[in-house]
Amino acid sequence: MSQVAQESPQYYLGIDGDQTGPYSEADIIEKIQSQTIPDDALVWHEGLSAWTAIHSIPAFASALGGAGGSAAPPPPSIAQVAAQPPAATPSMPGGVSALSTPEDEGYESHQPEAPASDRSGRPVRATGPSGLDVSSTSTFVAPGQKVETVFKGKEAVFSRPAFMTTRLGLTLLFVAFCASLGFGIFYWQVKFSSVEQSIVKSTKQGLRVRLTRAQQVRQALSELIIKPSDTLPRLEKIVEEDSSDAAGTEALEAAIDYYRRNRRYVDAGNLLMKAKKPLKAADFYLYDPPNYQRAETALFTAYETSKDNDARFDSLVRNINLLLGPLNGAESREKAGGRIQLLAREFPNRAHPFGYYLKSTEEKLKIMFDRLSFHFSEGITNLLDADFPDITLAGTPEVKLEKNKQGKYRVVATYSGDVLLGRDRLKNITLTFWAVTDRWYLVDTNLTSERRRWALSQKRKILNDVITPGAMLDFLESIHLNRFPKISLHESLTKQ
Repeated sequence: MSQVAQESPQYYLGIDGDQTGPYSEADIIEKIQSQTIPDDALVWHEGLSAWTAIHSIPAFASALGGAGGSAAPPPPSIAQVAAQPPAATPSMPGGVSALSTPEDEGYESHQPEAPASDRSGRPVRATGPSGLDVSSTSTFVAPGQKVETVFKGKEAVFSRPAFMTTRLGLTLLFVAFCASLGFGIFYWQVKFSSVEQSIVKSTKQGLRVRLTRAQQVRQALSELIIKPSDTLPRLEKIVEEDSSDAAGTEALEAAIDYYRRNRRYVDAGNLLMKAKKPLKAADFYLYDPPNYQRAETALFTAYETSKDNDARFDSLVRNINLLLGPLNGAESREKAGGRIQLLAREFPNRAHPFGYYLKSTEEKLKIMFDRLSFHFSEGITNLLDADFPDITLAGTPEVKLEKNKQGKYRVVATYSGDVLLGRDRLKNITLTFWAVTDRWYLVDTNLTSERRRWALSQKRKILNDVITPGAMLDFLESIHLNRFPKISLHESLTKQ
């Protein structure tokens, strides 16, 4: 390798990857003699195209030989070594150069041989002991020293094969892709696993609930005959929780059957009300002995909750019948009146037996008095038999409802005709009677003067005993109730 001689070159040393210098030739020889420079050190100075082994510099080769004892022949230059084929040594496998390293064996030691110089005459960059292109090494810097550029231009850039950069990029891209794919798989696996576990958990819980209710019913049925007092509350609890599923239906049927067989009809009705079956509950409440109050409540509940119009109509009619029949009283009649008005509004085109209650008070008074006139005729007959045993009428007194100028009412009976007084037949005799509640008074007669004076005195006593239309209607309806306790007013009027 040719070098450009200079009068006083400045040398740089490369020792174990660190660059030191500049040194004079005397400085380096002094270091060699003090054995502070190893034999494999590299050296460079102005005029050299690449770092060169220190043995290759003649000025230092003799010093190295003197420092180490016997002088060793100078080693071949790096360019010469690169130009020679690799030689096998006893310590390395055959065909492997002594200058190669395990790292270089992959591809550096098998690269095609290069000529010592290119066609332009420029020396080829030499490779160091590691097989690396030493001409690519730009600097050697000792710790704490300032970095100094040794080469210039393109020689100051470390070379790297292009395919190495491409392979590194592809490797990093592949690693990133694998990481993203792995994270995605992990995320979806965790998500769907959680959803699946939730579905399975919900399904198992639902099945557990159904099985538990079914098991409770079976257990209760097995103990119903032996321990009914303990079992029936359990069955009722199952019904209250849900009477629509299989377990609730079975529990309801079992409890109702037990109550029916033991004639506990009110308990059966109460359970049916809890199960939201008021129409069936009303039937049980009406079993002997009937509980009319609970039945009335159940029937009105059925009317309010049913979605079938026929069922609603029938329930409301039955409810009114109870209010006007077995439950008949002032409060019940008032409630019935409101329910009848409701019936007429809700079902305007449906015939029902409560037309009487939709009439005016005057119309009701006439209907009721016509229905009960026999009652007052009986009262006159009883009065004549008790108070006038010597009088026999040839006919029957006429009873009527009389209204005075103030719009108030009283019941009046009049007779005009023949009368037997003892053995005497008297003609054109008149008798007038007034009723105060259920008691009759003779208030006028032409039978005898003495009897006339007595009758007029009675009249003066009860002259103001008249009642309003509403009070008269209540009076007549109460008479009907007493005369027909087992039949409601509207039923009586319908049969008339």
